[in-house]
Amino acid sequence: MAQEEVCSDEELRRAQKRLSDCYRSHVKQYGRLSDDKALESLFAADPGYTFIRAFEIKDEKGEFKEMAAIFTERTIVPDIVPDHAETPEDALVISMQQKGRVDLPYMAELTGMPARAVADALEYRQLYFDEETKAYVQSDEYLSGNIREKIEKLDALAQSLQDERKKQGNKGLDAAAYAARLARIEKNRAALAAVLSKDLAIGEISVGLGTPWLRPALIEEFVRETLSLPSYERFASVRFSPEASAWWVEKKSGLYGTAAEKQFSAGGKTVYELIELCLNQKNAEVRIPSDFDPKVRVVDQALTIEAQMKQQEIRDAFDQWLRKDARRVQEVTDYYNRQFNSIRLREYDGSKLTFPGMTNTIRLKPHQKDAVAHSLFGGNTLFAHCVGAGKTFEMVASIMEAKRLGLSHKALMVVPNHLVGQTGEEFQRLYPRAKILVARKKDFERKNRQEFISRIATQNWDAVIMGASQFAKVKLSKERETAMRLSAIQELEDALYRLRRQATRKRDFSVRAVETLIRRQREKLKKLQDTNQKDGDETVSFEELGVDKLVIDEAHEFKNLAVTTSHSRVADIGTTDHVQKSWDLYMKTQYLNELTGERGLIFTTGTPISNSMTELYTMQRYLAPSRLKALGLDRFDAWAASFGEITVGMELKPEGKGYQLKERFSRFHILPELMNLFKEFADVRTADMLRGELSVPKAEIRIDQAPASPQQKAQMEEIVARAECLRERRPRTVVKADGTLAEDSFLFITNAGRKLALDARRLDESQPDLPDSKVNRCVKNVLSVYAKSRERRSAQVIFCDDSTSTGKGKGKFNLYDDIRKKLITAGVPKEEIAVVQESTEKDKQKLFDRVCAGEVRVLLGSTGTLGVGTNIQDKLIAQHDLTVPWRPADLEQRMGRIVRPGNENDTVQIFRYVTEGTFDAYL
Repeated sequence: MAQEEVCSDEELRRAQKRLSDCYRSHVKQYGRLSDDKALESLFAADPGYTFIRAFEIKDEKGEFKEMAAIFTERTIVPDIVPDHAETPEDALVISMQQKGRVDLPYMAELTGMPARAVADALEYRQLYFDEETKAYVQSDEYLSGNIREKIEKLDALAQSLQDERKKQGNKGLDAAAYAARLARIEKNRAALAAVLSKDLAIGEISVGLGTPWLRPALIEEFVRETLSLPSYERFASVRFSPEASAWWVEKKSGLYGTAAEKQFSAGGKTVYELIELCLNQKNAEVRIPSDFDPKVRVVDQALTIEAQMKQQEIRDAFDQWLRKDARRVQEVTDYYNRQFNSIRLREYDGSKLTFPGMTNTIRLKPHQKDAVAHSLFGGNTLFAHCVGAGKTFEMVASIMEAKRLGLSHKALMVVPNHLVGQTGEEFQRLYPRAKILVARKKDFERKNRQEFISRIATQNWDAVIMGASQFAKVKLSKERETAMRLSAIQELEDALYRLRRQATRKRDFSVRAVETLIRRQREKLKKLQDTNQKDGDETVSFEELGVDKLVIDEAHEFKNLAVTTSHSRVADIGTTDHVQKSWDLYMKTQYLNELTGERGLIFTTGTPISNSMTELYTMQRYLAPSRLKALGLDRFDAWAASFGEITVGMELKPEGKGYQLKERFSRFHILPELMNLFKEFADVRTADMLRGELSVPKAEIRIDQAPASPQQKAQMEEIVARAECLRERRPRTVVKADGTLAEDSFLFITNAGRKLALDARRLDESQPDLPDSKVNRCVKNVLSVYAKSRERRSAQVIFCDDSTSTGKGKGKFNLYDDIRKKLITAGVPKEEIAVVQESTEKDKQKLFDRVCAGEVRVLLGSTGTLGVGTNIQDKLIAQHDLTVPWRPADLEQRMGRIVRPGNENDTVQIFRYVTEGTFDAYL
């Protein structure tokens, strides 16, 4: 309080002495604050409890180290608001700092100049007058966004003024005012035209069969000309349903086919079937009766390849046909440039932000300040920053600045469950005076939940911090949830009504497609109504909390948001059904988007794309839905057809042996334009971009590869045979881990393949312990690094996502115990080896502190247990990836444990173990 009131140094010293005396008296009577259980039980729910716990600094073992700087130093700098500016430029900086906007009357007060004079001094350099909002904005805001649209609006306004002037003559607009306004419009237009991207030519864009914005009439023209259809042949039409994002080719009814029709047919499919498949981004698949059972149809590889090659000929023919005619080229390039080449990204500069209320012992880095500026002035924001970039402080500063500037009133911060307490402490450390509410585990027990949620709603918090599982228990009202689903159904039904009126026949293609979508939506509505409220209480709903800013940490955990698509069998498309927590978040984000005009969300993640291309689309659905809708790309199939390509290639089979044709959404078109759309809301910072700001060790990646043993090869042959039986619809009966019998599946096969690649003993404990197995190669490398780093007591981490010493593996053979036993036998002290799964949640931090101190020198764990928020980097010198993870992003998360600021080593080693000829090759 004394620091907040701008006390003198002498007054501060007296206050600090009183505080020190009180603290020492408490310690003498009750012990340290962090050890005082009575204090915790009485005041843990008080928002000030987190603040007073910060009075004590702990060492890496969690033991008391020293009293905090508040006892001896001035830690809070008083908020001194400037009351004078020497120049209009200085006044603009102060206005943005204090008001978050261009406030001319305030700037005039600061300078002592008339508001008009201030505006004139800055206009066309740092300010522009926005004719649409009738207000001055900064130049970086005005000269960004949809530049082409802004120019067109200015042209329309100028024409309107000229028409009005002509109509009214000398009796109308004041001549001087008219000339001044027209001059301003011309200068603004010139500034916009100077930053407008140059038009792209046909060779610089990607457009093909299936691009959703092509006119169906253009495709009809291609079909007629390419197939040389005579005028008397009745070729009905090519149709496109925007609601279903699907094309349909109505076949001609002529008796005789042209030579071109025969030329472009293949694999038993007509040219019209192949064109329709191309339009819908699908690759032909030809099935024939199985040799084992005529009723079962299997893929004919030869005919399928023949049909797919013919599809490529058709695509090439369309590309050549399109480019031959200047009229067609002009139509396509005009549309493309208008829709996808009109955006200029805004550069957000946070260097002038002052962050009143932030402790003076911490300084944000330039990239962190820029990220905060992006969230304040750019609307919904994704902090797509690499591991170690300091996203927690970015989130906290964004919350506090938004509230100070009146851009939001109450924030809800959702973090991984195990980071709730740590995030609360970091929040209070950055903003000591912040009024925050940190959820404890018992706050969301059923008997306490209503009271806690009511506390959120009834008090004016700067921020509320809770875990992801707790967030899921704060439900939207049943009425709103139902209304959101019904709204989607109503939109489809409106489209269905229009299509039925336009339909030329009773069972029209477009009608059928939309009817199917409506049926699916109704099924999902019933399912969600039955299940979504089962974990909720009849208590205050999410809408009633007063939250107008939602901050989601590790947003990639919510990536499984269902997409409605006709490509559900294509790899990298993602899920076609909701994961409940993702649907719950989606509903809440849409509510906040409506409430705030898409300005109330902040997402953070180091891996915005972790496993599938669909995740990029999902982030756009959460954070920029109106932008997708404006482009006509709110349906996934339309988005995919515009930006991606479904390719077919030969890939290794899941069982790790042999090859198969595989469809995959693996290639992006018009990548610069897609990245522009992404960066409208995403603040991207990679490790390379922050190399000068972040000090991290250099990683040497070593692939430790060895051939499969004869035993593993024999077992692989058995797995391959099981997979072939499945493809022929003749699944075998297999024995599950619990001893029960079940019909074979690819899930069982891939599980067996992963176990075999790791260690043959995972499938059969009687198998020999091979000297060149992954485990033994790993142990050998661990011992070598251990010996070389003995003097510095460096640590190592082993990632193994299978065969742990806890759960089902406890008391049985498992690789964790096997590794530990071999290390101890080789001379590593037992107390220097630890398994993270063997520690309780309460004791995990103590374990991590021991790793950082060099007391534990070998730590075993899984990707999940040693993932987000695990800080063990201090002494890590080597990482061992014993198992290959399912998702590429998991490798990055693992690397984030060792290649991280705070590691004392300049160079670290990452060992990745691979067994040739096994499932490792597939992953």
